[in-house]
Amino acid sequence: MNVKRKVALSLAALAVGGLTIVPASAASARTDTGVTAASVPACVWTKSLGARKVRVTNKCPRAVRVKVIVARRGDKACWSYRPGASKEWSWGRPGRFDGLRYC
Repeated sequence: MNVKRKVALSLAALAVGGLTIVPASAASARTDTGVTAASVPACVWTKSLGARKVRVTNKCPRAVRVKVIVARRGDKACWSYRPGASKEWSWGRPGRFDGLRYC
């Protein structure tokens, strides 16, 4: 079983269990996104705040610049997160969170 498939299956199991906090890199490893796990460091976290809202938190020791990728809607702006900083992003229908990408 390849790594992407293992990560996707693990995320599915966590989602069924109700856990909503996952590292952004793991969320990005979904096979349908085209975003690889190496795109964003594991210390950048996302938390789902509903069907069309997500919080991005930088738990890295340095600043990072990432953008939220939204399927079926426009991607969000590139944003610089200082260590410990968070920002919430939302979008309209029919969009869905599709991962994070360096910018």
